Amino acid sequence: TTTILNAYKTTGKIKVDFTNYSYKYFYIKNAGSNRTVRIESIKIYYSSSTPTITVTPETISFGTINIGESTNKTFVVKGSNLTGNITLSESSAPITLSSSTITKAEAESANGKTITVTFSPTTTTNISETITLTSSGAESKTVKVTGIGQQVYPVHYYVNGTEITALKEVVVAGGK
Repeated sequence: TTTILNAYKTTGKIKVDFTNYSYKYFYIKNAGSNRTVRIESIKIYYSSSTPTITVTPETISFGTINIGESTNKTFVVKGSNLTGNITLSESSAPITLSSSTITKAEAESANGKTITVTFSPTTTTNISETITLTSSGAESKTVKVTGIGQQVYPVHYYVNGTEITALKEVVVAGGK
């Protein structure tokens, strides 16, 4: 038998302060009438009020992209118990973000906020960038972005004496 302190009755309900207790069964004895109440299978739900940010995925790889081309990838940001907006760190060329701020309402919505990351290399480059997401009171989260910008050299093909210049692979009757 465990004695629980800080148990009291208000309006037909018994409220118990379970601080420092982790038992499955409790017996509460009413000292005035010598009646004992047995409480079984108590479920205690804890709701954190700590602001949190979640990001999916936490890594984006663009692979190899030709100079002059552009490609997009996305990540989803969600928040709970936020006290304000989420701010995304500024990205540098050739990376751009669709937004630098996510409102509290957007982050806490059922689907969160989708952010588009665009990689548009203009020179030969090998990027490795970290986007940091912050909000007051929440632990910062990051998204790692990698990609390679490559120079594409023209390929010259001759078909029946006519030159064809291409920046990508061209399939011609009878071969490449």
